[in-house]
Order: sequence, then C-alpha cells, then structure tokens
Amino acid sequence: MNFKILFFIILLAFYSCNDDTLLDLEIGDKVLHIEIASTDEERMKGLMYRESLKMDRGMLFIFDQERAVSFWMKNTFIPLSIAYIDKRGKILEIHDMYPLSTNPVSSKGASIKYALEVNQGYFEKNNIKIGNFINIEKINDYLNSSK
Repeated sequence: MNFKILFFIILLAFYSCNDDTLLDLEIGDKVLHIEIASTDEERMKGLMYRESLKMDRGMLFIFDQERAVSFWMKNTFIPLSIAYIDKRGKILEIHDMYPLSTNPVSSKGASIKYALEVNQGYFEKNNIKIGNFINIEKINDYLNSSK
C-alpha cells in the first residue's frame, strides 16, 4: 500500500475518533465541546503536539480523587487557560499557561477533581469566572457508561 494513502487513512481515523469522543459541557449558558482525559496516559498527553484548538473546544482532565494538581506546557504549542474545579463542578482557580513552558502551574488547593483546558482567553471572553459551576451530570453519565 502506498505510504501516502496509509498516512491519510490513519489521519482520518485519528480525527474521526476525536470527534466521536466529544461531550458537551455546560458552563452557565455556554456549551463547550470537550475531550475527556481520565486515564494516566490521556492526562499525560493532554493537548501536546497540537497546533490549534477550535474556539469552542477544550479538554477536561478527570482525577480519581480530589487532590492538588500541577500542569505544564511541555510540547504544547497552543496558549491555554486552565480552570481547576472541585467535585461539585465549582471553578476554584483559573490560570493562563504559555506554549512550551516547563514552569508548573500548580493548584493552590488540594480539592481539585477536574481541570479544564481551553484556548487562552476563552473564560474571560465568555464571562466565566471563579465561583461559576460546570454541569458535571453528563460527565458522570459518560464515566458510568464507560466502566
């Protein structure tokens, strides 16, 4: 098989899989289409090596237990903002992160259950602030159905 055709098939399969795994996450009256990172492997890779992220997309990192967390931008080319969120879905912290930085962006608290990465400025543009809530109902449904 021709290498170019094989590459195209793999690329098409990759993008198809990504779109199939998007969930709609409600934050107030806004809807964000998110990918879920709930395994160690998915959380370690995150949004690395991507050159762009659509404005209405993001990635939600889900942790097994509440804890203090820390993220960095190694091999991540997109300027991002991250929200640290508790088990009830309350946004506790919002931080900006910069491409390729290896400086950790650590949570101030130890009760983080979720981390939401979006394009830098998304939260501000959509008037999403500390104290707002994400709707975790669909996330819980997704997690229960994938067990």
